[in-house]
Amino acid sequence: MTKLWELSQDIEMLSEAIASIQDDPNLSDQDKESLTQDAFKQWLETDEQFNEKALKVADYIRHLEAITQARKEEARRLGALAKQSENQANRLFG
Repeated sequence: MTKLWELSQDIEMLSEAIASIQDDPNLSDQDKESLTQDAFKQWLETDEQFNEKALKVADYIRHLEAITQARKEEARRLGALAKQSENQANRLFG
């Protein structure tokens, strides 16, 4: 499974490859066009993978934030119940 940062590196490398193809004086215009199209197709595919993975990561982060909030609320609720029990015990004992 490709990691998000690896996809980012791939996109950067493909961008550099496209620029190198365009700047290569040893290639004919037809070769430049063909190689650029191939590299750009790979760039688009990688960019799409990056976007899909980024959305999944964002969804997972939102999921973790929701779990964190629910656990904090539950901890406050349990803390209040513990305090009630403690006060009741102190009233009965004291």
